[in-house]
Amino acid sequence: MEFISGPPGFKPLDPTRAIKRTRRHLPHWTQDGATYFVTFHLGDSLPQERLEELRILYKQFATQKFACNEEQDERRREILRRVESWLDAGSGDCWLAHTDVSAMMSNSMLHFHGKRYELGAHCVMPNHVHAVFRPLDNHSLDDVLHSWKGYTADQMNQMLSRKGSVWVQESFDTIVRDARHLARVVQYIGRNPAKADIPRERWRRWVNPEWERIGWGFRDEVR
Repeated sequence: MEFISGPPGFKPLDPTRAIKRTRRHLPHWTQDGATYFVTFHLGDSLPQERLEELRILYKQFATQKFACNEEQDERRREILRRVESWLDAGSGDCWLAHTDVSAMMSNSMLHFHGKRYELGAHCVMPNHVHAVFRPLDNHSLDDVLHSWKGYTADQMNQMLSRKGSVWVQESFDTIVRDARHLARVVQYIGRNPAKADIPRERWRRWVNPEWERIGWGFRDEVR
């Protein structure tokens, strides 16, 4: 595995270029051309007591004084790690655990690979999705996520004979800092099902074949 430049299509955070900062419940940093690690989840994936706890965490975050951007970003990552542990508990209806739904989700993410974005890896868990990707020219992080969520929400509602919202609007996103960070992200994505002890038929994952050929695939034997 090459830690100098990373796999094909990967572009890390460039400290010499401008970063756009926006905020909803949490701050979001974007940079043109950068690669992102993103987690997004279904609307019913957190029980009420966790939602209340998350509301308190968001409120504390909004009022906390940080000494620097790095301290703020570390606190944001702490919140993300906590939320991901809650998601792994498998709360909610877990629509993505249905084989046909997870296949639709995965195929939808692959549809514009190489056209609107370079997709490195993804994992469809029962109630959430992880992905690492780089938006291509004229396509922003928000553009890609809006497209994925909008299309798959319509498809899920049709497949499950239901109506209403599907996804939580705000996603968790991080700019991948360098190739070593990317290596940790890819392995985290690949190992998430085993870590959460999810049966094989209830999840689906993919890694870019070009990455896998040069040693950037998932480091286990599960297929």
